[in-house]
Amino acid sequence: MGGPDPGPSAGEARRAWLERLHRATQRARDDLGEPSDPIVNDLSANLDHFAGLLQRELEGPDHADSDASGIT
Repeated sequence: MGGPDPGPSAGEARRAWLERLHRATQRARDDLGEPSDPIVNDLSANLDHFAGLLQRELEGPDHADSDASGIT
């Protein structure tokens, strides 16, 4: 009987989580399309901003802005 399977490193697990979150954000943005409702437009703008933060985070810590600290 061996020890627990060595799972993905913390960095790999974090990257996988960020990629799943980024894909979900992209799908939500695509589903919204070009809405006429101002509230949905605000949501779409927030998703655009969030997707940008996620993309910078996925590119590496050297590329992330200091205001993206909530994602790290």
